[in-house]
Amino acid sequence: MTRSRLFIAVCLMALAALEAGCADHPAGSGNGSTSAASIASQANRFGVSAKLLAAAGNLGYNPKIVNGKTVFCQKEANTGSIIAQYHCVGAASLRLALLQQRTMRHQLERAQDQ
Repeated sequence: MTRSRLFIAVCLMALAALEAGCADHPAGSGNGSTSAASIASQANRFGVSAKLLAAAGNLGYNPKIVNGKTVFCQKEANTGSIIAQYHCVGAASLRLALLQQRTMRHQLERAQDQ
């Protein structure tokens, strides 16, 4: 088998494996469809509000307890690197980032209305 045919065969097998994995997890069964009771129980466990926990999840942050404090971590790939690193922020920093994001969104919406 030539290299190009071998490469195509490997790619097709990888695609088939990916599709099989996706079939096991139908749309709507992931983290985005977490029930309100589940969010509330997690919020109690991490000592934050359910609203903050839901907003963090929408941004891709996962809560963790590090040295007895709740932090929110997100995988980020550095520019020029294929290796992702975790970036963690505290609850106060996350609240500030959410507030800044909301403020910028409102400013953009007002600018579009004018």
